[in-house]
Amino acid sequence: MINYLLNKFHPETIFGWNFIFMQKKGSEKMKEQNLRLRFLAEGAALIALATVLSIIIIYKAPYGGSLTLFSMVPIIMISVRHGVKNGLFAAFVYSIIQLLLGLSNFSYIPSWQGIAASALFDYIFAFTVLGFAGMFVRTKAFSGKYGIYGAVALGSAITVIARTVIHMFASVFIWRSLWLEWYADDPTNIVNKFSPWVFALIYNISYMLPELILTLVATPVVASLYDFGMKKKKKEPEKNDEQAQN
Repeated sequence: MINYLLNKFHPETIFGWNFIFMQKKGSEKMKEQNLRLRFLAEGAALIALATVLSIIIIYKAPYGGSLTLFSMVPIIMISVRHGVKNGLFAAFVYSIIQLLLGLSNFSYIPSWQGIAASALFDYIFAFTVLGFAGMFVRTKAFSGKYGIYGAVALGSAITVIARTVIHMFASVFIWRSLWLEWYADDPTNIVNKFSPWVFALIYNISYMLPELILTLVATPVVASLYDFGMKKKKKEPEKNDEQAQN
């Protein structure tokens, strides 16, 4: 018993344990750093791609807002690939870029309160919400063979719809009063024909519904090109005794 304890707690044995522990800890830390660097590099590239795609406008709505060429897909894929936390960070950065690109729209708003509200609802909140797109990835409900595609599609649909709702709030509480003032002498204008919420719904759906459709078509396709670490490794055929002896 005494010999066993002496061997177990021998200085060389303790040193070996410490070495293994420190080596494992260092390996985990290096892995985290590599993942962080990969996120920063990939995130920067996808944010840049999303910005370029947002400039490619298919349809521009008369009072602001536009249908773009898959501009939300790269931001959604950041959340899908790297998790909601990193996705929200990337989406927030993207919202700031969109805010800077849309500064000219604030010239129509007479008060600083309206400008601040528009900056929050039309840009910061509306685009940052895209970072939640990856919330269903790696959940048990979507753990099947094709679960990743359902997770990506559902997350994309919810976030794009959430962005539409946020734009509706901006339309009702910020922009509608200006539109009514601009078209007060034209009762036939669409602004004067509907209630605030109905008009906001019709107006924002006019460009966000096609954007939703394009996004739902593209995201599962793009997701199929990525490896999410969910593919099971193929088991190597077991060698029989005769092959082992040979």
